[in-house]
Amino acid sequence: MFKEGRTGSQLYLIEKGIARAYSVRGNKELTYWFGTEGDVAISYYSYISNKPGYETIELLEDSVLYSISLENLHALYSTNIEIANWGRKLAEIELIRTEQ
Repeated sequence: MFKEGRTGSQLYLIEKGIARAYSVRGNKELTYWFGTEGDVAISYYSYISNKPGYETIELLEDSVLYSISLENLHALYSTNIEIANWGRKLAEIELIRTEQ
């Protein structure tokens, strides 16, 4: 889905399945997040900064995902206030999650 060290270009919505975000530090894996149905799977750092992400996101079982390119998503943000507000809330949730 997404590999550490790459810049993300897609946002995924998990319809069915489970995903995990993790990084490898030394010889250990550090898990940051598990996503399930209805969750968004994206490298938030890469999404916000347009730089390579620090995590890998993998699917843990057979899954059904919907994806949209970040380019198309940003175009929607500029033309649809409801989607723009959803994107703002998505960023706020991640900010709160990382401050805890």
